[in-house]
Amino acid sequence: MDTKNKIKILLVDDEVDILKVIGTRLERAGYEILFAPGGEQALAILEKEVPDLIILDILMPGMNGLEVCSRIKEQEYISDVPIIFFSAKGSVDDKILGLKKNVSDYITKPVDYQELLARIELILRTSKRYEEASLKDKLTGLYNCSFFDKKLVHSFDLARRYERIFSLLVVDLDGFKNVNDVYGHLFGNFVLKKVGEKLRTNLRKVDLVFRYGGDEFTIILPETSNEKAIKVLEKLRERLGIIRLESKKQTVEVKLSFGLASYSPQIKTKEELFNLADRDMYKQKRAKVR
Repeated sequence: MDTKNKIKILLVDDEVDILKVIGTRLERAGYEILFAPGGEQALAILEKEVPDLIILDILMPGMNGLEVCSRIKEQEYISDVPIIFFSAKGSVDDKILGLKKNVSDYITKPVDYQELLARIELILRTSKRYEEASLKDKLTGLYNCSFFDKKLVHSFDLARRYERIFSLLVVDLDGFKNVNDVYGHLFGNFVLKKVGEKLRTNLRKVDLVFRYGGDEFTIILPETSNEKAIKVLEKLRERLGIIRLESKKQTVEVKLSFGLASYSPQIKTKEELFNLADRDMYKQKRAKVR
C-alpha cells in the first residue's frame, strides 16, 4: 500500500469550488482529505482529528487564516502540524506574516498542482524526519515523554468534551537499579529496549506505548473502557509479568508492575488520572514484597 494512503491533509478554504477541485486532485494523488469551508469548522475538526498537514487559506470571512493559525499554535497537541498558507494574494507582507506565524510554506492562487504536490511531499518528508527525532525515545524507539504529555492532553480533552473513553497504564521495572549495578548500564539499556519491544508487540496497533523516563513506561488505550482495560492488563501481566532476557553471557529475569486508571467524568485533570494509575502501580509493587 502506498504510504500516502495513511497521510491526512486538512484543506481549509471558504471557496467551495476550490475545496472540491484541490481536494479531488489531492485525493487522486493518494492523500486522505478533510474539508473545512471556514476557520471555525477547521478548529472543530482539529478537536477530533490530528492531520499530517494543514493547507489554510489566509483570506476568509469571519475567522481568517492568520487567526486560525494562531489558535492552532496555541494547542500543544497540534502545534507541530505543518501549515501551508494559501491565498490569492502574493504580497511580501503576507509571506512575512506567514513566516512570523511559523508556517512551513506559502502558495498563491491560481494553483499549479504539480508545484503544490511537490511542496506537500517535501514538507511531509521534512516533517517526518523532525517527528522521528523529536517524538521518539532514542534508546527504545518508543514515543517519548514529551509526546506522551501531548497525547494525554488530547485524549483527556476529547473524553471530557465528547464523552469519549480511554484508559491509561503505567508500567515499571522492579529493582531495575540492581540490574544496572550488577550487570552494568549497557545491559540495562538492552533490558529497557527489549521490554519496550515486548510491550509494543503485545498490544493492539491503536495503543500507544511511551518510555516515560528511566525504567517507567506509559500506555494510552484509546476508546477503551475500564472493563476492557482490565482484560488488557491481565493479558500483559500473564505474558510480561516476568520476562527472561539473555544477552551473550548475561541472563536476567525482569519483573514488571502495572497500574491502571480509566477516564471518568469524576476525574477533573489529566494529572489526577496519571496519579491514579501511578498509585495503582505502586500498590501492586508493594504487594509483591509482602
